[in-house]
Amino acid sequence: MKTAHPKKVKRALVLSGGAARGAFQVGVLQYLENRNWRPDLICGSSIGAIHAAAIGAGLGAESLLRLWRTAPRKRMKGFAPVSMLRRLLSRQTPFSLAEADSIRKILLAEIDFTRLAASETSVAIAAVDLATAKTVYFTNEEITVDHVLASAAAPVFFPWRAAGGRPYFDGGLMANTPILPALERGAEEITAVLLSPVSAGLLPPPRSFFRIVETAFEMMLAGPFQAALDAYRAAGGRSPEIRVIAPPRMLGLLSLANYSRRQVDQLIAEGYKAARQAMGG
Repeated sequence: MKTAHPKKVKRALVLSGGAARGAFQVGVLQYLENRNWRPDLICGSSIGAIHAAAIGAGLGAESLLRLWRTAPRKRMKGFAPVSMLRRLLSRQTPFSLAEADSIRKILLAEIDFTRLAASETSVAIAAVDLATAKTVYFTNEEITVDHVLASAAAPVFFPWRAAGGRPYFDGGLMANTPILPALERGAEEITAVLLSPVSAGLLPPPRSFFRIVETAFEMMLAGPFQAALDAYRAAGGRSPEIRVIAPPRMLGLLSLANYSRRQVDQLIAEGYKAARQAMGG
């Protein structure tokens, strides 16, 4: 991770990965904008990385809202059954069920990467280096569309992505809530936006088969977030004020791929409400 933004960090915003659940973050961002709450640093993985890059480049919540209500239809063309079957039977490498070309075109059309490089808001997005199996963080000056796609390259669903001559997987695999850059930069106040209630509060024990599988999956995603906090504190790091904003309910595994207008609007509304409650508004 480059350190071309060495200025003091007071407020940090950490955006988790979670595919279609990312609409929740748009509602949170709407509320933060209404409160005039502006971060000095934004960290993100996967869909959180896309949002982080967009915000760093100057896009506001309303622009993201517009994209969430229009872009998913274009994005989901890559998941057409005929297209998926053709890719499943082909020998094309790297294998993926869908192509990322439509997402690339959307990102290039909407995000000004030159503006991102010069932004006063620091950005750090996570990806997993396939060669070393280690999490790496890319910052403003080095982030290109390929780095953003690398952070969102969910294995099997999308192809791993080469950026700067190295292959990467989705940052959510090892740092789904990438809080480490905020801790290392000495942020005084960290707001972490999770896309699951797991690790955000007390949960009832799961009973059905699907709820047990879902809870275990969510715990695996939440593990690195807790591990980073524990390791930082064990090393004697100063504990900043950490505010967690998360959905009030389990969303279900199918929500990860549900880009319907109904779910998008529902999650945006829930995100706004959850942010208002967490911020004491």
